[in-house]
Amino acid sequence: MAKLTTSGAWLSAVRAGGSLDDNGYGVGSDITGNLYATGSYSSASAAFGSIGLSNPGSPGYTTSFLARSLADLVVNTGSQMSTGVYNNVTITSTGSTTLSSFLVANGVLTVQSGGTLNSNCQPITGAGSFVLAAGGTLGICHAQGIASTGPAAQCK
Repeated sequence: MAKLTTSGAWLSAVRAGGSLDDNGYGVGSDITGNLYATGSYSSASAAFGSIGLSNPGSPGYTTSFLARSLADLVVNTGSQMSTGVYNNVTITSTGSTTLSSFLVANGVLTVQSGGTLNSNCQPITGAGSFVLAAGGTLGICHAQGIASTGPAAQCK
């Protein structure tokens, strides 16, 4: 699945499918920009980005799927509450957000200069990368701070 801008520039692309026959039946989008794809696969498993599915039958049996891409979160106003699972998360120079629950960023989590991300003691995780620009603010509660792995740090 791939996501492009209205001018045709690549935003993201994710591998989808298994090692045997894969079939695509339809692709669509919703008003927020989420992409949906439906189809089937016949291998023992199929991967959709970092998500893996197992075929409940043995290889060779056909299993249907409905896949959805992750939306991006852009915070560009003050005093916004945020939570959820996203592809990219951007807190702009005019944005300020406080987490009301967990935040997962599977792409890039960026706090621009002037932007504020207050964790409110909630976990910030994800497979993506983290960029805190000079002049950006990250408020966290744990003395362990930021770590790439492990249970101790709040931001992973």
